[in-house]
Amino acid sequence: MPALALLLLLLGAEPDKPWVRINERDGLKLEVQDVAGTGFENVRVTTTTKAAPRVFMKALWGVATDSSASPEVTRREVLEDEEHFRTYYDVVHAPPASDRDYVMHEVWREDKAQVITMDFATVDVPSKPVTKELIRFPKITGTFTIAPRAEGGSDLTYVVFTDLGGNLPAWLTRGAQREAARKFVLEIRRRAEAEEAKK
Repeated sequence: MPALALLLLLLGAEPDKPWVRINERDGLKLEVQDVAGTGFENVRVTTTTKAAPRVFMKALWGVATDSSASPEVTRREVLEDEEHFRTYYDVVHAPPASDRDYVMHEVWREDKAQVITMDFATVDVPSKPVTKELIRFPKITGTFTIAPRAEGGSDLTYVVFTDLGGNLPAWLTRGAQREAARKFVLEIRRRAEAEEAKK
Protein backbone atom coordinates (compact mmCIF):
# COMPACT_ATOMS: atom_id res chain seq x y z
CA MET A 1 0.00 0.00 0.00
CA PRO A 2 1.44 3.44 -0.91
CA ALA A 3 2.60 5.49 2.07
CA LEU A 4 0.02 8.26 1.47
CA ALA A 5 -2.87 5.80 1.27
CA LEU A 6 -1.66 4.08 4.45
CA LEU A 7 -1.43 7.41 6.27
CA LEU A 8 -4.95 8.37 5.18
CA LEU A 9 -6.23 4.99 6.33
CA LEU A 10 -4.61 5.39 9.74
CA LEU A 11 -6.09 8.87 10.06
CA GLY A 12 -9.53 7.58 9.12
CA ALA A 13 -9.66 9.56 5.85
CA GLU A 14 -10.49 8.11 2.48
CA PRO A 15 -8.33 9.16 -0.51
CA ASP A 16 -10.08 10.70 -3.51
CA LYS A 17 -11.10 8.22 -6.17
CA PRO A 18 -9.48 7.97 -9.65
CA TRP A 19 -10.69 10.16 -12.49
CA VAL A 20 -13.41 8.49 -14.59
CA ARG A 21 -14.04 9.46 -18.21
CA ILE A 22 -17.72 10.27 -18.85
CA ASN A 23 -17.74 11.34 -22.49
CA GLU A 24 -15.95 13.29 -25.21
CA ARG A 25 -17.99 15.68 -27.36
CA ASP A 26 -17.13 18.77 -29.40
CA GLY A 27 -13.47 18.04 -28.72
CA LEU A 28 -14.01 18.35 -24.95
CA LYS A 29 -13.21 15.45 -22.64
CA LEU A 30 -15.37 15.29 -19.50
CA GLU A 31 -14.10 13.40 -16.44
CA VAL A 32 -15.25 13.15 -12.84
CA GLN A 33 -13.67 12.18 -9.55
CA ASP A 34 -15.54 11.33 -6.35
CA VAL A 35 -14.28 13.49 -3.48
CA ALA A 36 -13.63 11.58 -0.28
CA GLY A 37 -15.91 12.41 2.63
CA THR A 38 -18.56 14.08 0.47
CA GLY A 39 -21.34 13.03 -1.87
CA PHE A 40 -19.98 15.41 -4.46
CA GLU A 41 -17.36 15.18 -7.19
CA ASN A 42 -14.67 17.09 -8.99
CA VAL A 43 -15.55 17.74 -12.63
CA ARG A 44 -12.70 18.11 -15.13
CA VAL A 45 -13.02 19.35 -18.71
CA THR A 46 -9.95 19.23 -20.98
CA THR A 47 -9.60 20.40 -24.56
CA THR A 48 -7.48 22.48 -26.91
CA THR A 49 -8.15 25.79 -28.61
CA LYS A 50 -6.76 27.75 -31.54
CA ALA A 51 -6.63 30.81 -29.30
CA ALA A 52 -3.33 31.84 -27.70
CA PRO A 53 -3.28 31.80 -23.86
CA ARG A 54 -3.65 35.57 -23.49
CA VAL A 55 -6.51 35.68 -25.99
CA PHE A 56 -8.29 32.86 -24.20
CA MET A 57 -7.72 34.50 -20.82
CA LYS A 58 -9.21 37.74 -22.08
CA ALA A 59 -12.36 35.85 -23.13
CA LEU A 60 -12.46 33.96 -19.82
CA TRP A 61 -11.94 37.04 -17.65
CA GLY A 62 -14.28 39.16 -19.72
CA VAL A 63 -16.28 41.97 -18.13
CA ALA A 64 -16.93 41.37 -14.45
CA THR A 65 -20.66 42.07 -14.73
CA ASP A 66 -21.13 39.66 -17.67
CA SER A 67 -22.48 36.30 -16.51
CA SER A 68 -23.81 35.23 -19.91
CA ALA A 69 -21.42 32.25 -20.15
CA SER A 70 -23.21 30.84 -17.08
CA PRO A 71 -26.93 31.19 -17.90
CA GLU A 72 -27.94 29.73 -14.54
CA VAL A 73 -26.78 33.00 -12.93
CA THR A 74 -29.82 35.29 -12.62
CA ARG A 75 -28.16 38.13 -10.73
CA ARG A 76 -24.58 39.33 -10.34
CA GLU A 77 -23.21 42.10 -8.16
CA VAL A 78 -19.51 42.94 -8.51
CA LEU A 79 -17.87 43.65 -5.15
CA GLU A 80 -14.31 44.28 -6.35
CA ASP A 81 -12.71 44.21 -9.78
CA GLU A 82 -8.97 44.56 -10.36
CA GLU A 83 -6.62 43.47 -13.15
CA HIS A 84 -5.73 40.12 -11.59
CA PHE A 85 -8.50 39.48 -9.06
CA ARG A 86 -12.18 40.09 -8.54
CA THR A 87 -14.97 39.23 -6.13
CA TYR A 88 -18.66 39.05 -7.01
CA TYR A 89 -21.98 37.90 -5.62
CA ASP A 90 -24.21 35.61 -7.70
CA VAL A 91 -27.73 34.31 -7.38
CA VAL A 92 -28.25 31.02 -9.25
CA HIS A 93 -31.38 29.32 -10.60
CA ALA A 94 -30.55 25.74 -11.60
CA PRO A 95 -33.40 23.24 -11.19
CA PRO A 96 -33.89 20.74 -9.65
CA ALA A 97 -32.05 22.64 -6.91
CA SER A 98 -33.68 25.59 -5.17
CA ASP A 99 -32.28 29.05 -5.89
CA ARG A 100 -28.89 29.51 -4.29
CA ASP A 101 -26.25 32.19 -3.85
CA TYR A 102 -22.52 32.55 -3.25
CA VAL A 103 -19.70 35.06 -3.13
CA MET A 104 -16.90 34.11 -5.53
CA HIS A 105 -13.28 35.27 -5.49
CA GLU A 106 -11.13 34.79 -8.60
CA VAL A 107 -7.43 35.44 -9.11
CA TRP A 108 -5.18 34.73 -12.09
CA ARG A 109 -1.45 34.68 -12.75
CA GLU A 110 0.94 33.94 -15.61
CA ASP A 111 4.27 32.17 -15.13
CA LYS A 112 7.52 32.42 -17.08
CA ALA A 113 6.42 29.62 -19.41
CA GLN A 114 3.32 31.70 -20.30
CA VAL A 115 1.03 29.24 -18.54
CA ILE A 116 -1.96 31.11 -17.16
CA THR A 117 -3.79 29.80 -14.10
CA MET A 118 -7.04 31.16 -12.70
CA ASP A 119 -8.05 29.93 -9.25
CA PHE A 120 -11.53 30.51 -7.88
CA ALA A 121 -13.27 29.77 -4.58
CA THR A 122 -16.30 30.88 -2.64
CA VAL A 123 -15.63 33.21 0.28
CA ASP A 124 -17.56 34.82 3.12
CA VAL A 125 -17.86 38.60 3.20
CA PRO A 126 -19.75 40.68 5.80
CA SER A 127 -21.61 42.65 3.13
CA LYS A 128 -23.33 39.50 1.81
CA PRO A 129 -24.56 37.47 4.78
CA VAL A 130 -26.60 34.27 4.47
CA THR A 131 -30.33 34.98 4.20
CA LYS A 132 -33.48 32.90 4.71
CA GLU A 133 -34.57 33.47 1.11
CA LEU A 134 -31.66 31.62 -0.52
CA ILE A 135 -29.50 28.58 0.21
CA ARG A 136 -25.82 29.49 0.37
CA PHE A 137 -23.44 27.20 -1.52
CA PRO A 138 -21.12 25.80 1.21
CA LYS A 139 -18.22 25.46 -1.21
CA ILE A 140 -17.30 26.00 -4.84
CA THR A 141 -13.63 25.82 -5.76
CA GLY A 142 -11.53 25.12 -8.81
CA THR A 143 -8.88 26.05 -11.34
CA PHE A 144 -8.71 26.95 -15.02
CA THR A 145 -5.28 26.31 -16.59
CA ILE A 146 -4.32 27.65 -20.02
CA ALA A 147 -1.01 26.36 -21.39
CA PRO A 148 0.59 27.34 -24.73
CA ARG A 149 0.98 24.64 -27.38
CA ALA A 150 4.20 24.40 -29.41
CA GLU A 151 2.19 24.42 -32.65
CA GLY A 152 0.11 27.40 -31.53
CA GLY A 153 -3.07 27.72 -29.54
CA SER A 154 -3.55 26.42 -26.00
CA ASP A 155 -4.24 23.36 -23.92
CA LEU A 156 -7.15 23.95 -21.52
CA THR A 157 -7.94 22.25 -18.22
CA TYR A 158 -10.95 23.27 -16.15
CA VAL A 159 -11.57 21.62 -12.76
CA VAL A 160 -14.48 22.53 -10.48
CA PHE A 161 -15.89 21.17 -7.22
CA THR A 162 -19.36 22.22 -6.08
CA ASP A 163 -21.00 21.45 -2.74
CA LEU A 164 -24.66 22.36 -3.25
CA GLY A 165 -25.69 22.47 0.39
CA GLY A 166 -29.31 22.07 1.42
CA ASN A 167 -31.10 18.73 1.51
CA LEU A 168 -30.98 17.85 -2.17
CA PRO A 169 -29.22 14.50 -2.82
CA ALA A 170 -25.87 15.08 -4.55
CA TRP A 171 -26.48 12.35 -7.16
CA LEU A 172 -29.63 14.11 -8.37
CA THR A 173 -27.71 17.10 -9.71
CA ARG A 174 -24.58 15.42 -11.06
CA GLY A 175 -25.74 15.40 -14.67
CA ALA A 176 -26.65 19.09 -14.60
CA GLN A 177 -23.36 20.09 -12.96
CA ARG A 178 -21.30 18.10 -15.45
CA GLU A 179 -23.13 19.59 -18.42
CA ALA A 180 -22.86 23.11 -17.00
CA ALA A 181 -19.07 22.74 -16.76
CA ARG A 182 -18.81 21.38 -20.31
CA LYS A 183 -21.00 24.13 -21.77
CA PHE A 184 -19.06 26.82 -19.90
CA VAL A 185 -15.73 25.73 -21.42
CA LEU A 186 -17.32 25.33 -24.84
CA GLU A 187 -18.73 28.86 -24.76
CA ILE A 188 -15.50 30.51 -23.59
CA ARG A 189 -13.58 28.59 -26.27
CA ARG A 190 -16.04 29.84 -28.90
CA ARG A 191 -15.57 33.44 -27.77
CA ALA A 192 -11.79 33.15 -27.62
CA GLU A 193 -11.50 31.60 -31.09
CA ALA A 194 -13.73 34.32 -32.53
CA GLU A 195 -11.28 36.89 -31.14
CA GLU A 196 -8.26 34.92 -32.37
CA ALA A 197 -9.73 34.86 -35.88
CA LYS A 198 -9.79 38.68 -35.92
CA LYS A 199 -6.02 38.92 -35.41
